[in-house]
Amino acid sequence: MSVLRTVVALATIVVLLAPLTSCDGDDVTTAPNQMYSVTYSLIIHRSKSTVTSLTYRDSTGVVTVNNPDRRWTIQVSVSGGTTVGMTAQGTVNNGSVEIYLTATDASGTPVYTGEDSRTSGGGAFPFTLEIPETTLGS
Repeated sequence: MSVLRTVVALATIVVLLAPLTSCDGDDVTTAPNQMYSVTYSLIIHRSKSTVTSLTYRDSTGVVTVNNPDRRWTIQVSVSGGTTVGMTAQGTVNNGSVEIYLTATDASGTPVYTGEDSRTSGGGAFPFTLEIPETTLGS
């Protein structure tokens, strides 16, 4: 019987205190307040391969780079709620093409990574590489 009284007493306290507590959006730390560092990279190895178009996302939206260098990297800072992702198009010819994305939180901990690649042992083949989009902090 004492267990039942304890449960009833606790339930009564919760009901009585509930109106005294409140929470609005200003009191909550949300993902958009979190900052992230995103590194996008492209590497073309030992080949006659070309990348004609590379796209990535930053805080302003989609950014396109035409004919990027064989070793291309950019690091951007974005807030939580930003969608990140990367694609590359071109022709792989007797070598390989690789793209990488690494997003880290403010402490440097990776929160999202992706990579995609194409290889050709001979001959030229068109390709599209993609690292799927994700929204950071969601």
